[in-house]
Amino acid sequence: MKQLKKKIVLVLGSLLSVLGILIFGIVLFMEGMKAEDEIRTTLLRVSSSMNSLYDGYLEGKPYFYNDGPQSERRGSLKMDDDFSLITDDPVFTFQIDNHRIWNILYLNADMDEISEALERADWVLAHDEPSKAKTQLSLLGDRYAWYYPDLNSMTLIDIHSWQDDYVDYFWLCTGFFIVYLLAVWGIAQLISKWLIRPVAESFEKQKQFIADASHELKTPLAVILSSAEAMERNPDNKWLKNIETETDRMNRLIGDLLELTRSEQIKLPLSRVNLSFIAEKECLIQEARIYEKGLTLNVDIEPDVEVIGNADSLSQVLGILLDNAISHARSEIRIKVRKQGSQSICFVENNGRPIPLEMQKRIFERFVREDTSRNRSDNRFGLGLAIAKNLMNQNQGTIKVQTVEGWTVFSFILKTAH
Repeated sequence: MKQLKKKIVLVLGSLLSVLGILIFGIVLFMEGMKAEDEIRTTLLRVSSSMNSLYDGYLEGKPYFYNDGPQSERRGSLKMDDDFSLITDDPVFTFQIDNHRIWNILYLNADMDEISEALERADWVLAHDEPSKAKTQLSLLGDRYAWYYPDLNSMTLIDIHSWQDDYVDYFWLCTGFFIVYLLAVWGIAQLISKWLIRPVAESFEKQKQFIADASHELKTPLAVILSSAEAMERNPDNKWLKNIETETDRMNRLIGDLLELTRSEQIKLPLSRVNLSFIAEKECLIQEARIYEKGLTLNVDIEPDVEVIGNADSLSQVLGILLDNAISHARSEIRIKVRKQGSQSICFVENNGRPIPLEMQKRIFERFVREDTSRNRSDNRFGLGLAIAKNLMNQNQGTIKVQTVEGWTVFSFILKTAH
C-alpha cells in the first residue's frame, strides 16, 4: 500500500510539475514577447521623431564623433519636452556615410553613455550590414537594440531598463513557481491519501473477511477432526453425527460465502416488478416457521406496488429479512409495503431485543452478529444482511435498520415504476 501511495504521489506530482513548467515557460515567453514589442515600437517612434527633428530643426552646439570637413558638420538638436514622453532611456540616432558615423543625435544620455553607444555603433557597423527597416534586439543578450530607418542612419536604444524589469519578473515568477511546486507536492500527498483510502479500506476488509472466514471454518474442522479421532478409538454413531452436523455447517458457510461474492460481482437485469406480490409470496413461504415458533405475523401490504428491480433478488432480500426477524422476535413480526410518490418502501419489523446504535452502523458488514453465541447455535454466520445490502445496491435501492419504540425496523427503498 505504501508503494502504491508513493507511485500516486510521484505520478501526480510529476504531471502537475510539468504542467507548471509549461505555464511558467509560456508566461515568461509571452512577457518577453511583450517587452520586445514595446522595445521595437519605441525604436520606431524614436527613430521617426529624431530623424524628423534632424531634418527640420538645427540649433545649439554640435557634438562630433569624428573630425570632418566643416561643410559636413551638423549641429545637435534642441528636443521638445514632449519627446521625452516616448522613453526615459538613452537613445541615439547616428548619421552614416560609407559605414562611418559622421554625426549623432542623442537623448537622456550623459557623456559616458554616449561614448559606450558610439563604441557599440562602431561594432555594429563593422559586423552588421545595414538594411532598410531592419531591427535587431535581444532581451536576454545585448544591452542595446538598433534599427535602420534607411541606409544612411541608425537608431540605437539602451534597453537595460527593460532587461532589468524582465529579470525582476523572472525572479518573481520563479518565486511563485517554487511555491507552486511545494503546494503541488503537498496536494499530491493529500490526493494520494484520498485515493488510497477506499483501496486501503477494501484491503483491510478483505483481510478481515479472510480472517473471519478462516475462523468460522476452523471450528467445524476441529470438531470433524476430533470426532474422527474419537471414532478410531471408540466407534460410536454420535461421533458420526457430529461430523455430519459440522460438515453441513461448513457447506452452509461456503454457500453463503459464494452467494456474498456473487452478489458483489453480478449486474442484475432490472425491470418492472410487483413488490406486493413478492412480499405476499415470501410471507407464505415463511408462515410455517413463524407459527412453529409461536410468533404472530401481521401483514399490511398495499396492493399492486410496482417498482423497478429484479424479482429474484428482491425475493432473496425479503427472505433474509424475514429469516432474521423470525430468529430475533419475541412474539410478533410485522411486514408493510407502501408507495410514497416516486419511491416504494418495504418494512420488516420485529419486537426482539433492540439493536444498539453502534451495532446498527455495522450490521450490514460481513460476519457482524449481535449475539455471537445464539447465532452459532442457529448456524448463523453474519453474512445474510451483507448479502441483502449488496443485492439492494444491485437493485439501485437502499436498505437500513433503526429502532422505533422498541421495535427493530429493517426497511428498503426502491424506485416506483410509473
